[in-house]
Amino acid sequence: MGKTTLAQYVYKHMYGQEYFDLLIWVHAPRKFKAIDVIKNMIDIMNAKECASHDNHSTCLEALLTQTRHRLGSQKLLLVLDDFWSDTEDFVEQWENFICCCSSSLIGSRILLTTQSKNGAEQACIAGVTAVETYYLKEIEEGQFSDLFMHFAWPSNCQLPKEEFEKIGRKIAVKLKGDPGTAKLVGHQIGGKLDLRHWEEVAEKDWSGDNMKARIWSYQQLPLNLQCCFAICSLLPKGIRFPRQLLITLWMAQGFIRPTDPPERLEDIGENYFCELVSRFFLEQVIIKEEIYYELHDLLHDLAERVQGDDIIRIDNSNCEEVPSHISNMLSRSSENIRHISLPSSMINRFKKELCLMKNIRTFCVQPNSFVPKKVLQDILKNFEKLRVLFLPECGDDLPEFIGNLKHLRYLNIYGSQPIKKLPDSICKLYHLQTLVLPYCESLPKDFSELISLRCFETVRDTMFHV
Repeated sequence: MGKTTLAQYVYKHMYGQEYFDLLIWVHAPRKFKAIDVIKNMIDIMNAKECASHDNHSTCLEALLTQTRHRLGSQKLLLVLDDFWSDTEDFVEQWENFICCCSSSLIGSRILLTTQSKNGAEQACIAGVTAVETYYLKEIEEGQFSDLFMHFAWPSNCQLPKEEFEKIGRKIAVKLKGDPGTAKLVGHQIGGKLDLRHWEEVAEKDWSGDNMKARIWSYQQLPLNLQCCFAICSLLPKGIRFPRQLLITLWMAQGFIRPTDPPERLEDIGENYFCELVSRFFLEQVIIKEEIYYELHDLLHDLAERVQGDDIIRIDNSNCEEVPSHISNMLSRSSENIRHISLPSSMINRFKKELCLMKNIRTFCVQPNSFVPKKVLQDILKNFEKLRVLFLPECGDDLPEFIGNLKHLRYLNIYGSQPIKKLPDSICKLYHLQTLVLPYCESLPKDFSELISLRCFETVRDTMFHV
């Protein structure tokens, strides 16, 4: 319990010190692959240095050489969060990864968090020595009940607390010592200080399954916030992001409702975002005075569960073995699918199935290989209802067919290579609200015809902040 929280505390504390030259936090993929973790490290170093080193190579040796060179003069603190070691080729993968880190200066450290004792033991190979291993104990029942009541009982409440506390302790027992779920459920019942309501919650059959308790907490959200939270399942696990990313995505999907009297959509979205943070569905992370947000793994699982079958997401770390239920969904070309996020290496593999999907609203292409523009064009011309598009860099110019996506509201071409010129056809995207590009040398003369454009950014960045 609290492994990631403890690691975050150490990580934040070390930012104020001068012992380490470079601090990197990586959410370890469920199936540990050296190349995926190294690419994540390169992304983070690029962002810290405002550099543009290539991380799209599929050659492990090239990535190892680049990373060793960049770490060679620095003392490193690397956090590998939620580390697993149960793949068949783990030893080989781990040795390749340690080879990458071994060029950093003496005094460098790797901090692992893992749910498995075996994971900690397996990491002690390839010249790695565990300085210290900490096993976090379960929270004692009394302490956990106090924690739950801390979130459930408003600090300024004048009502007698004794009867509520008795019921609260019954609810806490059902949550099996899970602090994250205690925050969710506690906040929800704390908003309704009614003994009958608390008794009803205490009688719910969650059968030791905290996912049921998290689903109940989600169901207490207003409908507009339910939509805003569920779409978070599109985000890769473990990433950190600025609040503007989600707010502009919500705007593009039509999740933000106009108010009376009228307010800016961005301001309404800001209120939605703050509400999800205050209810503990999103967590704030401050790193080197920069504010980011993240979705805890258990809440990411919740978002996937409540989003249902209208979304397909395959992360780069899982692209070699596609889960059977996702393969079935793709092969059926279900008309219910609305949102897709795939590694670029899988675009060709499922091109036929993608071309048959007519109701796609979100299409995210994660970079791990080159995708020919012709292939993208053949797929995108079928997405007539597309509202959100993430594409890796497409060379020094954008394809003309982008202008045919009439309903597009959000376009993010991410990467580090500058774009020389936007195509004239982009000026036909009259519904476009958000445009994010690498540095662009020239805008079309009719750029002002983008009458709905509310946000235009040129950034040298990856798909999501890390």
